[in-house]
Amino acid sequence: MIAGIDERADLDIYLTAEEVTILSSGTLEGVLVKTKTPKKQGTIAISINNQRNRENGANGIGLDDSKYWTNNHKYLSITEGFHLAIFLGHEWYDELKKEGKIGTRHSMRDGSKINVYDLSRLDYIDRSNAETLEFYRDNKDQLFDTLG
Repeated sequence: MIAGIDERADLDIYLTAEEVTILSSGTLEGVLVKTKTPKKQGTIAISINNQRNRENGANGIGLDDSKYWTNNHKYLSITEGFHLAIFLGHEWYDELKKEGKIGTRHSMRDGSKINVYDLSRLDYIDRSNAETLEFYRDNKDQLFDTLG
């Protein structure tokens, strides 16, 4: 699993077909890349959890970002070693298996977006986004310092 989060806190999560199947019985963990500053990388976990699928939003995809933000008394910023946890309701998981992608705005009409994709069902153009994130993950140490 690989995921990217942009400057608007829009989140794209990419799973292999095997990971989509495994998700039905457990939690998946992977790398989360800040797309504007790809040297900044954290972790992300995704699971099916109907008890937490409305956490920090009412759309059926819950989000725990308590290990993402830090408050240094002046402004919110991203913590080092950041982590996000995503909780899908069963209906969202069923839709992912059926359609190969799901997504919703989180919390409010203009809130950040959360999208989850099955890589095996994407075309080349859409897969290239995941491949770029994988490149950043695999080559983090070789990226220019200006990217982090």
